Amino acid sequence: MMVLSPRNLASVLWSGNAGAFCLITFLTAHGLAQAQSEDEDDPKFFVEVEGGAEYDSVVSLDELDLSSEESDTAIRAEATVGYSQPLGETVELDLSYSYSMLDYQDFSEVDQNSHIVSADLTKDLGDADIGLSGFYVNSDLDDESFLELARVSPYVSGFFTKGWFARAGVVYADKNNDVNSGRDATTVIGEFDLYHFPPGKPWFFNIGYKYRDEDADAARFDYTGNTFKARYVYRLTLLDRKARFELSYRYLDRDYSSVTPSIGEDRSDERDRAHVQLEVALTSRLDAELYYTYSDWESNLESVDFNQYVTGMVLRYRWER
Repeated sequence: MMVLSPRNLASVLWSGNAGAFCLITFLTAHGLAQAQSEDEDDPKFFVEVEGGAEYDSVVSLDELDLSSEESDTAIRAEATVGYSQPLGETVELDLSYSYSMLDYQDFSEVDQNSHIVSADLTKDLGDADIGLSGFYVNSDLDDESFLELARVSPYVSGFFTKGWFARAGVVYADKNNDVNSGRDATTVIGEFDLYHFPPGKPWFFNIGYKYRDEDADAARFDYTGNTFKARYVYRLTLLDRKARFELSYRYLDRDYSSVTPSIGEDRSDERDRAHVQLEVALTSRLDAELYYTYSDWESNLESVDFNQYVTGMVLRYRWER
């Protein structure tokens, strides 16, 4: 059996599309929209715990270009603690730590766990914010060291007219792959996101673009990439409970700068991903989330040319003060 991990670990660690950095982007926009109604002098602390299960139609690992024709189910869990502290009238610091795990039924040799530490420092300039965010990730597969990632990103964001919010940033990242050191890399990313929050409406949408240049230790893993994304979120009432519906799409292409020996030519990838989820508030602190993701991976490297879907359910509890 090939050594594989569960669902695309890279999408969790790297994706400004659906990962930690995208979450920071959304929270920045959401927080600014609510800033006038909050007491900015009070520190805030939260704990969030979630657990659930998912079905993956194709077990794969993007960071090693591996996939299988086998499906599997997994138990997933995550715990996060976070703290937000104003530093004067115009500066705020956000800190968080998360531990997550994926425990697969059949592919137990690639069960994974990850530690993520993040920080975000923001200064309010009036019409805009400037900030510096960063995080460190350490991930294991089957209790063996697998991947370390550190990244830092200066950014600027703000509402430039009523209902329209924009964010632009540059990301500098360094990763170490303990399974294949040739994949150790430094990365520079430029990204831009545009949000529209129509006044008085229960929905918003987001479109974004990212350019990525990855310089690996082994030349065959060097590539440049473009990512386009779109997201629509609608807040509604479902069976007398608050709910949130989200629909998103992402297109990614990668062009590798050197010949890949196994195919005798320059590698080229195109990836489409559609995601839909429904989140329902069961109580003031407990949410249930259902999600479905479909991905179409096209490449001249056979191991990453496949279709995949992931579906699952998560219960999430959040406490804050």
